[in-house]
Amino acid sequence: MALGVLIVQVGVVSAAYAGDPTDQIRQRVGRVFHLLGAASSGETPTERDTAVRKIVDEMFDWTEMAKRALGRHWAQRTPAEQEKFVQLFASVFERATS
Repeated sequence: MALGVLIVQVGVVSAAYAGDPTDQIRQRVGRVFHLLGAASSGETPTERDTAVRKIVDEMFDWTEMAKRALGRHWAQRTPAEQEKFVQLFASVFERATS
């Protein structure tokens, strides 16, 4: 009985495994390169930028990165200030790659 439960648990864990982190990054970067290389696909630059931003947002936890960037000062900010800082923080990266 215990062996059966163990096998089921291992099967569930294996099914939930998302893959090697390197593979996940490689896949997302490949999607970005595909979007950027598909200039003749009929998408406007704005549509392409939006699609790229969506992929990048999947890769980065902007809130956590902004929180760590502010360090001890994060807790001193109001929730509205924190949200605004996260938006500005992410936009710095977006502008740096444009």
